[in-house]
Amino acid sequence: MLRFENFGFKYENSENSIFSNVNFEVNEGEVTLLIGKSGCGKSTLIRSIKPYMARKGIVEGTIYYKGKDVKTLSEEELAHIGYVSQDIENQIVTDKVWHELAFGLENLGMPQKEMRLRCGEMAAYFGIEDWYNRDTDSLSTGQKQLLNLASVMVMKPDLLILDEPASTLDPVAESELLERVFRLNRDFGITILIVMHELEEVFNRADKIVFINNESDTSVVVNDKRNMARYLIENNNNQVYGLPSASRICSELYKREDVSLSDVPISIADGKRFLNDNFELINSYYENNKYNIDKLNENSFNEVANAIELKHVYYKYNKDSDFVLEDFALTVKEGEVYTIMGGNGCGKSTTLSIISKLINPNDGKVILFGKDIKKIKDEDIYGKLIGFIPQEPRNLFSKDTVLEELLGKVKGFSYDDLKVDDGLLKKIEDENKDLYDYITFFEIENVLSLNPFDISGGEMQKVAMIKVLLLNSKIIIMDEPTKGLDAFAKSKMASYIKKLKGMGKTILLVSHDIEFSASVSDRLGFLFNRRIISDAIPTLFFTDNHFYTTVTRRITRDYFKNVILIKDIFGEDDNDNNLSICNKKKSQDKNIDKTVENAKHKNTNKIDSNRIVNFENEKLDSHLMFRKLRNYIIVAALVYGIMLGISKTYADQRYFLMSVIVLLVSMIGLAVFFEKKKISGKRLVLIAALTALGVVGRVLFYMIPAFKPVGAISIIAGVALDPFSGFLCGSLMAFLSNAFFGQGSWTAFQMFSFGLVGFLAGIIGSLLRRSLNKGKSVSRKYIVAIAVYGFISIFLIYGFIMNFFTSLTAGKAIKETLLINIISGIPLDIIHGVSTAVFILILGRPLIRRIYRIKYKYEI
Repeated sequence: MLRFENFGFKYENSENSIFSNVNFEVNEGEVTLLIGKSGCGKSTLIRSIKPYMARKGIVEGTIYYKGKDVKTLSEEELAHIGYVSQDIENQIVTDKVWHELAFGLENLGMPQKEMRLRCGEMAAYFGIEDWYNRDTDSLSTGQKQLLNLASVMVMKPDLLILDEPASTLDPVAESELLERVFRLNRDFGITILIVMHELEEVFNRADKIVFINNESDTSVVVNDKRNMARYLIENNNNQVYGLPSASRICSELYKREDVSLSDVPISIADGKRFLNDNFELINSYYENNKYNIDKLNENSFNEVANAIELKHVYYKYNKDSDFVLEDFALTVKEGEVYTIMGGNGCGKSTTLSIISKLINPNDGKVILFGKDIKKIKDEDIYGKLIGFIPQEPRNLFSKDTVLEELLGKVKGFSYDDLKVDDGLLKKIEDENKDLYDYITFFEIENVLSLNPFDISGGEMQKVAMIKVLLLNSKIIIMDEPTKGLDAFAKSKMASYIKKLKGMGKTILLVSHDIEFSASVSDRLGFLFNRRIISDAIPTLFFTDNHFYTTVTRRITRDYFKNVILIKDIFGEDDNDNNLSICNKKKSQDKNIDKTVENAKHKNTNKIDSNRIVNFENEKLDSHLMFRKLRNYIIVAALVYGIMLGISKTYADQRYFLMSVIVLLVSMIGLAVFFEKKKISGKRLVLIAALTALGVVGRVLFYMIPAFKPVGAISIIAGVALDPFSGFLCGSLMAFLSNAFFGQGSWTAFQMFSFGLVGFLAGIIGSLLRRSLNKGKSVSRKYIVAIAVYGFISIFLIYGFIMNFFTSLTAGKAIKETLLINIISGIPLDIIHGVSTAVFILILGRPLIRRIYRIKYKYEI
C-alpha cells in the first residue's frame, strides 16, 4: 500500500541530511511501528506522505501510495490517508464535538443526512455519545485525542498515520487510546503507521518494526519484533532504552552473563517467564544491590527547609465552575526533586501555574523560600527564583532560529543565512560556554539554524529546557518534560536533573511518564479529587499501585520486594556516568539476524529543486520582468477604467455595486498575475488572515481620528506577497471594516485607495528588496524605506483620492472644491500617514518575516 524508495530529506540551510536512503513498505492491513531517536526525522518522514503537510527542504527519492507517487495524488485520493498529530490542541478546529466530527465531511460537500449518520455511527463506536454536544475546550486531554482519532476515522481512511498519539496522556488514557487504535485494525483491517517512543503498549502488538537509524546511510527494517529487539541489544544501540521492560531486563543480563537472545522477551508474560528461567542469576545481582535500594528508601529531606509551600489553596476557572483545587496543600523541600502525578485534567498544570504566579488562587497561600509570593516582585520570580518549562514548549519561542532563541543578541553576530559548522560552534563556546555545553550534551547542533517552530517535538523540548536552564533559577518547574523524547534522551535528561539536584536546585515536575518519574524523584504526590491524596518516596509510591506503577514492578512483583526499576536489580546504569551503552562482555561483531534488512540502495534520484524557494533573493530574468510589467499595465488599465465608471455612475447611487466591482478587479489581477497557475488556497487564507488583522486593528483604534493600521497592513501584504495580493487585501479591509463604520458612496473610493497603496507597495518592495536586504531576510533599512513609502503613499495617494471623492460629492465643480478639500484634509492625512509609518516600523519586520516563513514552509 505504501512504499518509501530511497527517500531522504535535509533542511536547505543544513549540511547534513536528517535521514537518507529510507526504503521500506507498509502492507495493506498491517500495523507498522516506526521508531528512532528524537530528531531522527520520524515526524518529517510521515508528514511527507501528505505533500501539503510536508516540511520544507531538499527531498530525495519517492513515496508511493497504492503504486502512485504521492505528489501526483488528487485531493480526493489524499483524503483516504488519515493523520493524527502529536499536537493534540492544534488539530481541533471547531468549538463543538459534533462539529469537529462533521468538519471534514462538510469540506467534502457530503449531504447532511449521510453526514449525520456517519457522525452518529462514529460517536457510538468510540463511546463519545455522552459528550457529543459539549464544547471542545471543556474536554480532557484524553477526550480531545480520542476526538481527533474519531474525526479522522469518520472520513473512512484506508491508511491511518499516528504521530506520538499518546505522548501527553496519563497511563490509563494511553492504554485506552491505543486499545482503540488496535481495535480499528482488527475490526476494519485499516492499515496503520504509528510513531511511538513509549513502546511498552505497542512493540509486541505491531506487525512490523521500522527503525530509522540516521547514524548510518540506511533504514533498518525488521519483520519480526523479537529480531528487532535482538538487533538493538546485540549492536549496543541506544534505542535499547526504549524497548519493553522485559527486553531491557534481558539486555542487562546479556551484558553480564552469557545468555541466549534466541527468544528475547517482549511482553510482561515473556518477562515473567524469562525471570523465572534465569532467577538464580538475576537474584544474585539483586542481592548485591539490595543495600543500595534500602539506602534509597530513606528520606533525607526531613530536616531541610521548605522551598515551596501551598496552604489551603482553592482555585476554579470561573464562578460557575467546580473547584479544580480545593483545600490543596503541597510542600517541596530545598534541593528536592518532587513529581506530581495524576490523570488528565486533574489540576497538575494548574498547580504549576499557581506556583509560577501565572494565575492567582481564589484563596490560600503560596510561599517560596519562606516568603509569601504576593510580596515578591514579578521580576524576582521570573528567571531568578523560578524557571518554568510549560507543557507546550513552543510558548517560550519568539525568534527565527534556535540559536537566536538561546544566545540572544550578540554584537557583531548575524543570524541570517546561518550555517552550522565547527566555526560556529567555536564562536558559541567563546561567547557562552554554558550554552555550548548544553548544546553538545543535548545534541541539538543540527537544529541551531532552524526555526524553533519547525523542529520536532522532542527537539523543542530540549531547546526549551536549555533556555530555562540558562536562567540559572533556584526552582526549576517542568510540565511534561519528556514529551516527544525517545528513551535514551529521557535517560540523559534524568541524569541532568540529578546533576541539577546536586547543584542545590529545587525541581518540581508534572509527568505521566512513570518510569522517568520513578528514576529522578525524591518524592511523588498523586493528585486526585482536587488535592494530593498520596505523598511518598518512589519505592513506597509505586510498589502497591495497579495502574500507576512501572512495568518492571509488574514483572518482578512476585519475586522481589522493592524493585520498581531495572537498576534496582542490576545497579546504576552506565548512562548515569557516560550516557552510552557499554557492553562489557560481548563483541560488536555479532551477526545480525537474516530477517534484518539493511536497505543499501544508493540514491539515484535528483534533488527536487522545485521544492527550494527563496523569496528574499528572487532572480528576475528579463522575460519575467517584462511579463510582470505587462500584468501591472493590464490591471492598472482595468482599475482606471472601473474608477472612471464609478465617477460617471455616481449619480445613480450604485455604491455597493461599485465596491463589489473593485473586489472583482483585484481578483482578476491575481488571475492575470498567476496566468495558467492555480491560485493557491493557502495564499487566499493568508490574505484573509491579514485582512482580519487590519479590520480588527481599525476597530481597536476607532476612537483616534485617522489613526488606523489598514494602510500598513495593505503595504505589508503587497511587500510580503505580491502587488495584487496587496490590492485585494487593502480593498477587502476597507469593504469589511465599513460594515462597522457605515457603508456609503465613499466605500468604493476607500477600497480603491487602500488597494492601490498595497499594489504599488508590492512593486516598490520588490525593487528595494535586493538592494537593501543584501542577503538578509528583512533588514531594518528595508523596513524604514517601506515606512517612508507608507507615509508618502497615504498622504499623497490615499489623501488625494479621498479628497477627490469629497469634491465629487460637494455638488459644485470639482476644480473649485478640490484644492480647498486637499488643504483642509492635510492634518488628518498627516496623522494617517504617520500612523501608517509607525505601524510598519512596529509590525513590519516581524510580520513580513513571519509571512516569508509561512510562504517558505507551505510553498505559497
